[in-house]
Amino acid sequence: MVSYYTGPILKHSIQSVLAQEVVSELVIVNNGNPEDVTEELDDLSGRDARVTHLSGQGNIGFARACNLGASRSHSEYLLILNPDCILPDQALAKAVEIFANDRQAWLAGAQMLCPNGMPQGGSKRRHLSPSIALSHALRMHRFIKSLPHINMEEKEGELSSHVPAISGAFMLIKAERYQWLGGLDEGYFLHVEDLDLCRLIERKGGKVLYMPEIKVTHYASSSTVSSQFVEAHKTRGFIYYFLKHYSDIPKPYLWLLKLGIYLRHLFKIPIYWFRSFLKKNQKSAVYERRRNKWFHTPVFENKILDEAHRRNLDNAAPILLTGAMGQVGLTILRHLKAYDVSTYAMFHAVIPDFFAPNIHWIQGDIKKHFFSSLPEKVETVIHTPAIWHLPAMLPFLRERGVKQIVAFSSTSIEGKSETRNSYEKELVNKFMQAEKELTDFCNLHAIKLVIMRPTLIYGSGLDKNVTSIVNLIKKIGFFPISMPGLGMRQPVHIEDLAHATMMAITSEFGMSSVYNLPGKTILPYKDMVNRLASLIGKPRRALRVPFLAELMNAVSVITGRNELNGEIANRMNRDLIFNAKKAEEELGYDPLPFLPRGRDDLGL
Repeated sequence: MVSYYTGPILKHSIQSVLAQEVVSELVIVNNGNPEDVTEELDDLSGRDARVTHLSGQGNIGFARACNLGASRSHSEYLLILNPDCILPDQALAKAVEIFANDRQAWLAGAQMLCPNGMPQGGSKRRHLSPSIALSHALRMHRFIKSLPHINMEEKEGELSSHVPAISGAFMLIKAERYQWLGGLDEGYFLHVEDLDLCRLIERKGGKVLYMPEIKVTHYASSSTVSSQFVEAHKTRGFIYYFLKHYSDIPKPYLWLLKLGIYLRHLFKIPIYWFRSFLKKNQKSAVYERRRNKWFHTPVFENKILDEAHRRNLDNAAPILLTGAMGQVGLTILRHLKAYDVSTYAMFHAVIPDFFAPNIHWIQGDIKKHFFSSLPEKVETVIHTPAIWHLPAMLPFLRERGVKQIVAFSSTSIEGKSETRNSYEKELVNKFMQAEKELTDFCNLHAIKLVIMRPTLIYGSGLDKNVTSIVNLIKKIGFFPISMPGLGMRQPVHIEDLAHATMMAITSEFGMSSVYNLPGKTILPYKDMVNRLASLIGKPRRALRVPFLAELMNAVSVITGRNELNGEIANRMNRDLIFNAKKAEEELGYDPLPFLPRGRDDLGL
C-alpha cells in the first residue's frame, strides 16, 4: 500500500486489510503524509507485527514505491492495493481462491465500487491503443459512440474472466511472478503503470483475470495532492507508454497523438484551477473540524446514565448505528464511546477521522442498502438518517437477530400536517408510511420499536436549522422573518436526543412506542433569531420582510429547491408545540433549556 497525503480514508483502508484473516503482512510505503499520520503508522507497526512501515524516502512515485514494498514482502501472494480502498470481509481469501484455480492467470483484479455501491467503471479495460488515446484526448468518444472506450462494460452477475487489463487499485499477483517480471516499470511516476504491466503479462504469455465476485469500495481522488500534479504525471505516463509500446507507428500519427494528449492536459488545467478555487471556499473542512471537536466533547454531566441503565447497555450490544457522521448519529456515538459499548458505526461520503476501541466503522450507503461488511449478530439498531430508508432493511436486520430498533422520525408529521405545499405533503406522507411499515413489521416479529420525533435540532454546528440562521445573519447582517414572527418554538439540543436514545435501549416498555422530543424552552420565532444574533455579537437581527412567503415560493421555483418554499415563512407565525409527557414518564426525559452553554452550543 503506497500512501501520499491520502487523508482519513487511509486508516479505514488499513483496518479493512488487517481484518482479513489471510493477511500475514502489510507493507505501507509512506511517500508523504502529515507528521501526525507518519507517527500513527510508526505506532501501528510497533503494535502489530504484521505491519511494516517504510518512510523517509520521500515521494519516489507509485511504481518505484510498489517495487520497494514488494522487495520487503515475504509472502507467496502480493496484493498492490490503493490506500483509499475498503475491502469487505473475507475478500482476500476468496480472491486468492479464485486466482489460484485459474492456472493461466498471472494477475487478477476486482470490481471497483463507488462509495454508494454502484460500479465505478474501469475495473476491466481494453489495452491503451493510439486510437483509444486520441479519441479520449479529443473527447471524440463522447460524440461518436462507435469509437472504442478504454473501459469495458461491467454487467451484473458476470463471473471471472480473462480481460486485456484491470484497474491498478487492486492487483493480485504471485510475488515470485512479480519479481520475475521486474515489477512495475519505474519510468512511470504516477498512472498508466498498471496498463503497462497488463500489456507486459500478455506479451510474456500470461493472462489477466477480472474477478467481479470481489467487490472493493474505492474512494477515488482521496489524496489532498493537487489534481494538476496528478494530471501532469498522467500526461507524462501516456507519452512514455506510447514511446515504449508504439515507437514503430508513423511519425505524423505519433506527433498527432502527443498533441492530443497535451491538448487534453491544457484543457483540464483551467477546470482544475476552478475546482481548486471552489474547494478553498467550500464548507467541508469547517464541518470536518466541527465533527472532530464534537466527537471528543465529553458527555454532558447531567446527561450521564445512572448505574442501572449503564449495566443494561451490555444487553443492548452489539449496536448498529446508521448515519454515524450526521449530527444526531455522531452525538449518539459519543455516548456509546463513553460507555464503551460495542458499536458498528456506518459512514458513507463523510469519512471519519476519529477512532475508539469499541467503535467498528462500516462503509456503506443506507439509501442504496449497500454495506462493505456487517456483523453476523446485531442486538440493537439505532437509525438516524431518513426513516423511510429503513423498512427495506428490516428482513435483512431480522436475519441478524435484531431485538430492538430506535428510529428517528420528525414532528413534521404534526407540524406540517396542514401544509399546502406538494413537496412537504409528500414528505409528511413518507414519514407516516415509514412509521406504519416499521410498526407493522416489528409487531409481527416481536421486535421492540422506538420512534423518536424531535423538533428543531441544534447543538454542534452541524444542523440545518439554527446554524443556517446564524450563518445567514453573519453573511447578510439579518434574518428575514414573516410578520410578526410570533409562532412558538421548542428548539431541542442534540444531547437530549442522545440521552433519550440511551434511555430507550436500556428501559422496559411496550413493543411500539412513539415519543415527541421537544426542547424545554418555549419562545417566539423572532426571539429565537434575536437570541442567536446576540450570541455572535450582532444587534437584534430578526428583520420583518413583507410578502416573505411569496418571495420564498419564487426562489423555490427559480432555484428548483423544493425545500425552500413559502410554507416555511407561514409557519413562523404558527405555534409548533409538542407534548413530551410520554417521554418524560417512560424515559425520564428532561430536556435542556435553549442554548444552555451559550455560544458553545452553536458549534461554530
